[in-house]
Formats: sequence, structure tokens, C-alpha cells
Amino acid sequence: MERPFPYHIHPEFNDVFRCRNRPLRDVSTAIHDDDEMFSYIKEYGENDQQTALWEYFTGGLHMLNLVRDLAGKKCSSLINIRSFLDFASGYGRLTRFLVKELSRERIWVCDIYANAVEFQEQQFGVHGVESVPDPEDFPCDERFDFVFVASLFSHLPEGMFTKWLGKLYSLLAPKGILVFSVHDEALLPSNVAMPATGFLFQPHSESRSLDKNQYGSTWVNEEFMRKAIREATGREVYARNRRGLWKLQDVYVVADDEYLSSSYNHIAWGPEGRIEQCKILSSSELLLSGWAADLSRGGFVAEVQVWINLKILARTVPDIARPDVALAFNNKTLGTSGWQFVAPVTAKEQRIVVNVVNNLGTETFLQPGMALTSLCPTQVKWC
Repeated sequence: MERPFPYHIHPEFNDVFRCRNRPLRDVSTAIHDDDEMFSYIKEYGENDQQTALWEYFTGGLHMLNLVRDLAGKKCSSLINIRSFLDFASGYGRLTRFLVKELSRERIWVCDIYANAVEFQEQQFGVHGVESVPDPEDFPCDERFDFVFVASLFSHLPEGMFTKWLGKLYSLLAPKGILVFSVHDEALLPSNVAMPATGFLFQPHSESRSLDKNQYGSTWVNEEFMRKAIREATGREVYARNRRGLWKLQDVYVVADDEYLSSSYNHIAWGPEGRIEQCKILSSSELLLSGWAADLSRGGFVAEVQVWINLKILARTVPDIARPDVALAFNNKTLGTSGWQFVAPVTAKEQRIVVNVVNNLGTETFLQPGMALTSLCPTQVKWC
């Protein structure tokens, strides 16, 4: 008999996930009460529940975009991946979306928390493997076309860093790829110097239960990574995408292959932006405005869509001057990344979603800032 888990569901987001060119239907929105990733996002955002939910779910979709792009580079499409391992998967931030594009029978999840593994098995119907502190004791006989590791190596001490890298690489099927993220030295505070080894570990993290000496905060430079990859995998060739995960962590790719295309250095994780203004102009008009851009190489915003009550009301492209966005990203091509809509509204409640699509068909929902959430007209939801 399956044991119950303490969790909360957020079914209102199912309507949000449908407002896409490629709609995601019946996504599980259950978030376990012990999900440390969600708790950290909520605390970091001053305990604003709605903003934390947007950040959590859109972060999972960002991971899906990344995985889809890399799978496309490796074998033309994500659906061609025969076996996928999400290692250090937490409580399913990615899995809830991945099962909508890859059959459950091909997905394995693994985490140090047994509750997290069981929760994902029950909620998403995937295979589960419980992890262990020492990679030498890790029990797994499966081999995988794709091993994905988000934000684990950003927490490991040096003694375990290369060991886990080697263990996970050993789980690859022939021609498989290992994708993982790290904190680059560029993320270090200005008053903290990187040691000559190119590796820095500090015993603190967002985890409330794991030993901080075994799961803290880690920063590396590329020279350290080059040596670690060579030692752990025997490979000299790898790909690196700066700030490829959540626009924060660097993403590295190592393949069980003699050749690794340079295209792996340029991950198309999708567009981004913000809804910045939402106000009533008259009894029948609503103004929405913000910015949208695509920072990936060769990417650009093809259209910004406004969905109202599950239907597209309008489309546009960014064409309003935004020198502040160009300055913030040090990218002159973003100088006209502003967009604006004037949409008809009624006195009834309007459920509004803004979706951005790039030239490759990758989609991203735009979320409002915390202040905007409380300033929107009362009949507007999800703007």
C-alpha cells in the first residue's frame, strides 16, 4: 500500500501550462512539504508564495528546455533518448515536465532523500533509485543515454567532487552524455579569492538536514574542471556553457564519444523577460508591458503572446527601446527588447498569461515581479 506524503497542489497552474504553442496538459503541480528547493526559493523571495511558485515551475521548464536542446544535439530529439537519469533530482522540479515529453518507462530519478525518490515514483510514475553519501557504495546496474545533474557539484567537497563525476560518467551507455552544473569562480563575492587549486568549498548551504561538511557551497574555475574531467573520465574534450542553468550555474557536457560538437557550447535554454506593468486604462482596456529577450547564441524572440482565459488574444514582437536591458546584460542587441499590449477586458475575472517564443520554438512564461502581483487590477489573475 502506498503511504501518503504531505504535499500541496496548485491546480491553477494547469491553465498556465496550457497557454503555449506546445501545451503541457495535466502537469502534476504537487509540491512536497519537505521540498528544500521550493522552501529556499520562497525564503529568498521574502516568503511570497505566488512568486515562489512561478519561480519554481518556470525554473523546471528552463531545465526542460536545456535538456531538450542537448538531446536534440545528441540524437535529433528528446524522444530518441532510451534511458534518462536525473541525479540529485530533489522532489521533481524537472520530472513533472519531463514526463510530458519522454515516456515514464525511460526516466530514472535519484536523490539522497528516500522520501524524494518515493514521492516522484508515486506522483510521476518513474523509476526511483536512492542515493548514498559515498559513490563507491552507489547501487545502480542501469546504463543511461543521458545523465543530468543539476546543482549537485555546486555543493560537493573536493574529496567527493571527482569521485562522483567518475561514478556518474561510468553509468553512461555507449555514446551517452553527462550534463552537470557548477558554480564558476565568477560567482564568488568580490572579497573572496579563489585558491590556487581552482577549487573553493565552504560548509554552508540551503539544506536544513544534510551535513554541511558533505553538502556545502562549492566554486571552481575551468582549469580545475579540465583536470577533474580528465581524471574522472579520461576525456580531454568537454563543452562548457556559461550560466546555462537558471542563468546562474555553468553547464558542462562530457560524452562517451571521441567527438563532441562545438554546438554543445551554445545551449538554447529559451527566452526570458518580465511583466513590469499591468493597469486599467479605461472600463474596457488593460495595459500590459515589459521586456523579453533571448540570450542564447543565434536566438531571438519570435513573438510575445498574451493569453486570456486560455485563448491567445494578441501577438507582438519586442520593438520598444530598452537601453536599461541592454546595459544590464551588456548586450547592445537587446536595446529594443520592450513590448506592450493594450487588451480588452471585462468586469469578469481575467486569467492572463504572457508566453514568449523564440525562433527555435522554445517557450517561456513571463512572471510578474513581487510588487506587480499586488498592484494588478482585482479582475486580473496570473498576469
